[in-house]
Amino acid sequence: MKRLFVSAAIVAIAAASLLAFAVPASAGSGNSGNALACQHDGWQTVTRSDLAPFTSQGECVSYGARGGAILVSITLSPSSVTTTTASADTQATVTATFANGTTADVTTSVSWSLNTNTTVATIDGSTGTIHPSSVGSTSIQATYGPFTSNIMRFTVTS
Repeated sequence: MKRLFVSAAIVAIAAASLLAFAVPASAGSGNSGNALACQHDGWQTVTRSDLAPFTSQGECVSYGARGGAILVSITLSPSSVTTTTASADTQATVTATFANGTTADVTTSVSWSLNTNTTVATIDGSTGTIHPSSVGSTSIQATYGPFTSNIMRFTVTS
């Protein structure tokens, strides 16, 4: 039986060489958000970036692992506007948030709705520009695929 003696210095050098090729913890973290979005029943509440729904958790995980962007929410901003009828138009912005932490402006791709008092403002659906038209308040929301934004409170004072 032959014995192999390895010095501690050689082991340390070998370990350091291996660490030089180790993948940093942050590498691939863009997909970790995708994996989290697909956990449990989450895959039923998210979509691909093209708004196509997933048919199973496995499909969601596979899509995310390949680097596909998984849409998790949209946000309408600003959340509140107070203006006058003589004021300039207000530009609304709708931002899509993906599971990997990235965002995209989808303002020109959403459907708009005035939920109350539809005479207070008009919205140019192709740009997200809101024009005040009469005194009062209304609630504005945007819809992008299966996602509905937060409510913007739009108030016209005079």
